[in-house]
Amino acid sequence: MKLITRCASCGSFKTFHAKVSDRFDLVKNRGEKVELSCKSCNANLKYDPNNIKAVENKRIYLVAALIFAIGSIAIFVGFWPYLLKSRNAYFVAAFTGVVTVPFLIYQNIHHSQENRIKYFNTKRYG
Repeated sequence: MKLITRCASCGSFKTFHAKVSDRFDLVKNRGEKVELSCKSCNANLKYDPNNIKAVENKRIYLVAALIFAIGSIAIFVGFWPYLLKSRNAYFVAAFTGVVTVPFLIYQNIHHSQENRIKYFNTKRYG
């Protein structure tokens, strides 16, 4: 999960990644005060976990979009010879169902990411 906070000395935003589901896991992994170093001012300060927020990770959305694009193209190319030969209405319905699989995978990844961010940001520590 991508987490963000504001530097207490210079005011710039600091992002870091942690494999946590909420602030309680963050405290368990990093301690009562999370120690972070700022790349802008080189300050090494400790932060309250309640001042750290989860934000969306663009890499996860990029992976989901690639799965959607590559999966759609692969399924379309794989079924193209059968689509030209078949005039059956059931085949068209099945083809439509199979094409929606990459979209459903994309939606699942997107929805899961949003829920994880919302869960982290609503739980307060202490």
